[in-house]
Amino acid sequence: MGRRTPGTTGAGEGVRFRRVDDVLLDREISALRLVIILRVLFVLTSMLSVVFIGKSALEKSMTATLSLLALGQAPVFFWLLSQRRSVKFVGVVGLITDILIICAMPFVWYYSVGGESVLPAYMVKHPNTFVIAFAFMVAHSFAGRAAYPAAMTLGVLAQYAAVIWFAAGDPRTVFSSDFVLHMTGPSISIELLSACLFSLAASGGLLTWAAWRTDHNVRRAVSQEMEGTALSRYFSPGTQEEILRQAADPLARQAERKDIAVLFTDLRGFTALSEDVAPEEVMAWLREYHERVVAVVFEHGGTLDKFLGDGMLATFGVPTPTGDEAERAVRAALGIRGALAELNASRAARGLPEFKQGAGVHFGPAIVGNVGVPERLEYTVIGDTVNVASRLEGLCKELHRKLLLSQQVFERLPPTLAAELHTVGRKRVRGRQEPIVLYAPVDDEQTGAAATVTDNGEQAVLLSGEFEPAE
Repeated sequence: MGRRTPGTTGAGEGVRFRRVDDVLLDREISALRLVIILRVLFVLTSMLSVVFIGKSALEKSMTATLSLLALGQAPVFFWLLSQRRSVKFVGVVGLITDILIICAMPFVWYYSVGGESVLPAYMVKHPNTFVIAFAFMVAHSFAGRAAYPAAMTLGVLAQYAAVIWFAAGDPRTVFSSDFVLHMTGPSISIELLSACLFSLAASGGLLTWAAWRTDHNVRRAVSQEMEGTALSRYFSPGTQEEILRQAADPLARQAERKDIAVLFTDLRGFTALSEDVAPEEVMAWLREYHERVVAVVFEHGGTLDKFLGDGMLATFGVPTPTGDEAERAVRAALGIRGALAELNASRAARGLPEFKQGAGVHFGPAIVGNVGVPERLEYTVIGDTVNVASRLEGLCKELHRKLLLSQQVFERLPPTLAAELHTVGRKRVRGRQEPIVLYAPVDDEQTGAAATVTDNGEQAVLLSGEFEPAE
């Protein structure tokens, strides 16, 4: 009974994580676009500053080179991202470009205010170095890859090391522990500089950890959303919440034996009914029918196992037993009859033919869980209980009934619901040695001449009633 009809989706791992990666890729693309915009704004601002306050040819050439590099990349990067191509390439090349900008800007600022005539401590203490470095570290952390803020942090620390080395090579540079002279004079405070570098390193570490944690949380959240989407194909909303609460991967459970109620439904003569109808309209008919019956199944806490063409297999007590599986299955079967009556009234108003349906309900042990291979898993039920429910649904046509259920189901019903049913007789079904006592709703009773069910010489009297016209 585990075969899935075309068009449905199994609960395989590969599909789920492919979708998670798609969501993460979208987020990375959006973040990289933001970084590109930030980079362009920064170089444009730098270019305007050089126009007004630039003094040396070295300063102007360095600014122009960095600006052309960043501005030339931008349209190419945006096009690649729009095509969802070479996203990692865009991120890595952009990261290298930003590190080059961060490393070059202190020298640009140094030469813009006089170059060698200025104490090189100016480069170390320039406030914009810290601010711009931190801004780029934050921007790259948005991309969701922990490697980006980590690499940017290392690049910033390398830039500071280069600037300190450059300043230390000038005999005018003085290293001291005086904070006041650091802020107002030519000296560099080792303690204050160390605190600044430690703050940058710690901030970079936190941003790296936050990027990794965010990536982990997004993967988990999207995975659960995809699991919920997969579960919604099988379980009612209330059941989804319960099994998601109990297990991180509810569809990964091993197959196990459970006592469940099984409901089979099938439209009578649907093939002949749709023979001269366009395939698109046939699918629309089935979709309208399936939507109504599944809504009833979910309303009674049932699980949709699969669609079988114009039929359906639903189970009750899956994945968690409730103790009233038989009652809920019968109420669902009765509810489906009511939903079908409403659908037929709507179809009649549209000049469409009536749907006729048979349904069978049985209770007993079955194997419940994933079957198949890791690449193609299917959450389903198999066993004799499923087969008997299918046979009862098939007998509906032979006995001109809309709903048949077994004694195993009837015995588990509350008195109020059992009063709505009556015994039909005994019938041996294929695959079973002992005949099964059959029950049907009272309002499905035949009127007129008495009828009998005979099976290998054993006779049981059907309650009198009028048969529906045989198809």
